Amino acid sequence: MSTKILLCEAINPKGLALLEQQGFEVVVSPSTDAETLISLSQDVYGMIVRTSPLPREVIEAAPNLSIISRHGIGVDNIDVEAATERGILVSRVLNANAYSVAEYIVASMMTLGRYFFPADHLIRTGKLSEPGASLPGLVNRYKVGGSEIKGKNLGIIGFGSIGSIIADLVQSLGVSVYVYDEYVKTTNPNVTQVNTARELYELADFVTINVPLTETTKNMITLDTLKQMKPSAYLINASRGGIVNEADLAEALNQDIIAGAAVDVFSVEPPELANPLFSAKNIMLTPHIAGTTAEAIENLSIGAAQAIVDFHAGKTPAYVVNPAVLEK
Repeated sequence: MSTKILLCEAINPKGLALLEQQGFEVVVSPSTDAETLISLSQDVYGMIVRTSPLPREVIEAAPNLSIISRHGIGVDNIDVEAATERGILVSRVLNANAYSVAEYIVASMMTLGRYFFPADHLIRTGKLSEPGASLPGLVNRYKVGGSEIKGKNLGIIGFGSIGSIIADLVQSLGVSVYVYDEYVKTTNPNVTQVNTARELYELADFVTINVPLTETTKNMITLDTLKQMKPSAYLINASRGGIVNEADLAEALNQDIIAGAAVDVFSVEPPELANPLFSAKNIMLTPHIAGTTAEAIENLSIGAAQAIVDFHAGKTPAYVVNPAVLEK
């Protein structure tokens, strides 16, 4: 049996060391394009995939492939159907970067609510350097004093591990938490679970999206959705880009339908320069960094490597995506 593992992209040294200590031969692909991956996949036992696509053509071209380990939570970049048809197990890593993503959400709430970026821009462009003027007066003139998040309502769409951590973090900041999740019924006494997404949109001063990208959640946030939110509300998306219709969000921002947004993920990554969010106002854009702190990346690499180690040893990995493969 082959013990070669293909890393579609490099991973943290801790995960790499775990594989090598268990006797695996590890190859790092120099590129994520399909042609390169196919050329390196002829004798691999397993693959570790980060955010780059792993299409059907690559999966079908790897005759000895037994396991695909996703270095993260979402598997929308992997053709799971193709893997399942071939009897290839797909696993993922849960919770390893949950705290990092939760921190990003809370930091975004503060950054948006306190107008940090507009204030920074005003200082750098000299608009707050008026001779003889009062700086607090200029802050008031340009309306960049912002608001505390204490006393505000946070709406969480999807109440899994990330949502639960967010709720715990903001409790100490005096934020009221409302949750909408079709599948999870929380027993957390410090949150209020609402029955409809619309109810959450109408209540929330901040809305954070924490659901996977599926056929059901694709384009879940549209212009009609955004019109249900308060004009003073903010949207935060650190989940998956396709969940929010980017053109609709840009229109909502430019028409002041909502107050602002923080977006860490895009429908096409890396995002194209023509992306409508690039020209939207009152938006903070970050390059898919919510779950990429040093600690999170280390945990993800170890989790992804451990799934391969376990499967090779005859054990079931902790988080299997297509359990039907195990039944064959």
